[in-house]
Amino acid sequence: MNPEADSFSSNNGLISQKRKKKTKPNYNSTGNSTLTFVKSPLRPSSYHNQTDDLRDVHYDYLWKFICVGDCTVGKSSVLNFYKNVYFNPLESKPTPGLALVETRVNFHRYRIHMQLWDTSGDPRFSCLTASLYRDSMAFLLMFDLTNRSSFQSVKVWVDHIRTHAAKADPVIYLVGNKADLVDKRQVTEEEAMSVQEELELEKYLECGVFDGDKPDRTRVVQLFSEILNEMIQSIDREIETQTKTLINHKVFKAKLKQKELLTYKSDDSGGLCGCCSCLPTLR
Repeated sequence: MNPEADSFSSNNGLISQKRKKKTKPNYNSTGNSTLTFVKSPLRPSSYHNQTDDLRDVHYDYLWKFICVGDCTVGKSSVLNFYKNVYFNPLESKPTPGLALVETRVNFHRYRIHMQLWDTSGDPRFSCLTASLYRDSMAFLLMFDLTNRSSFQSVKVWVDHIRTHAAKADPVIYLVGNKADLVDKRQVTEEEAMSVQEELELEKYLECGVFDGDKPDRTRVVQLFSEILNEMIQSIDREIETQTKTLINHKVFKAKLKQKELLTYKSDDSGGLCGCCSCLPTLR
């Protein structure tokens, strides 16, 4: 064998292994991904303790949200402004296909890793975006409060989500964006809430990225805080229901065991069957 060739192949092997460690996720026993993320510069935390440091792989939940809606309704501005305090909404550009925004939030007693998928409203990318729907935790269906045609497309988007989502009844939040542009508003809150009730969506919320002429993320943070609060309450109710079911099951088993013991005691043979004469405690 050629030692130089052998050395070259082994070096290539080391290089390929290192590349795999950087790009291929590993999964621990709980199923959580242990991807190595590049450290982002730490920025001021919001009141619900949000951070961009994603290196720590320990978190309670990994939640995937899909933001859908027509073009130019402001999906990219809202998602990027939520992650980045210094993001300028005026510099936002249309999303070509898909874009991923990740952030980590300490909300109440849970640490949540959020994957926010920004999708293009262009029909050319509908097949690409539909492939993401399968394992989504919730959908943010966004429309522009200053553009009535985007509001009229809500029913089309709801049908599209329910057709491709894995769950029979996916969680969909209806979001009216650009609520800060009061003078240009074309859709009233009553109209939006009526459509939300008609289509049986989870909730109707409003947000905006400006306060006057200045960028302001207060409404954006409130939007996600309300969504996280709703979902955590739902999880708490589910945990409570499962806990009660488990307790009732244990109580039922205990009563069943006690009933069997009473049946043995009331037996004509003194509570002992022929093969259990070695159990005097049942007399």
